[in-house]
Amino acid sequence: VAHSRRLLAKGFSGLGFEVEPSMANFVLVHVGDGARFRRALLPHGFVVRDCASFGLPHSVRIACRLPAECQRLIETAGRVTCG
Repeated sequence: VAHSRRLLAKGFSGLGFEVEPSMANFVLVHVGDGARFRRALLPHGFVVRDCASFGLPHSVRIACRLPAECQRLIETAGRVTCG
């Protein structure tokens, strides 16, 4: 989990997103529009938690998965959000 958490934090930071420090099995990423970000990833087989119900509509919560899955998510997020 710690390795995947570091991978996610570094990967999403590298895409220009702010990532909150975490010791949990997920990371909180500020993406601008959490609902839109979630919808953009769904067709690619990724489900992330839109945090609007937590009062954080600009963020998503991403669970730590296997490193290869995390890397694929980062690559996909870069394509669907950064062109």
